Amino acid sequence: MCTINQASGNIEESQKLYFTSDNLAFFEEQNAINHSKRLTDKSITIKTKEDVEAEAATLFNEMVNDGDDQFNED
Repeated sequence: MCTINQASGNIEESQKLYFTSDNLAFFEEQNAINHSKRLTDKSITIKTKEDVEAEAATLFNEMVNDGDDQFNED
């Protein structure tokens, strides 16, 4: 699971997300760099919005298919 931290600027125009090693996502690279300075692992992974949306869809489908009653309609 990750958390997306809002940054200044137009979020709708942002095509990349910058993930720090603790799975926080940032819209601006500098904010990710600043946050990672406090972490032991200072690596940053860049993903496109399309990559993140595809991963989220895959995770959602896995939860539904694994029989998670929270997502099943009865």
